[in-house]
Amino acid sequence: ILAKNSIDALNNLINVSQSILLPFALFPLMNCISNTEIMGQFRVGKKYKILLWIASFIVLGFNFYSVFDLLTTAHVRPALLAIVIFAFVLYGLFLIYLFIGPKAFLRLRNRCGFL
Repeated sequence: ILAKNSIDALNNLINVSQSILLPFALFPLMNCISNTEIMGQFRVGKKYKILLWIASFIVLGFNFYSVFDLLTTAHVRPALLAIVIFAFVLYGLFLIYLFIGPKAFLRLRNRCGFL
């Protein structure tokens, strides 16, 4: 193949973008399958729920490692790296919102008195 290095870089970029998007599907799904209001009698049990959350965090840990590995090996300029870090902080806050769910977020917001 003539563009082997370019294809490898593109493959890494696609994998990293998928790992960034994975929590947007995973956290709401995990909240839904463990919610009695949504799933009723078909919701997952406590042991299975804990096992699923542990597996989810292990997968997300590997994914975040791949993102940071790509950033460190890509020789990114400091200004761009600062923007990426800021975006990841916002991304992390949004993931916390997805993790705890909208109801818990509203309770936390009302208790803390922000927004």
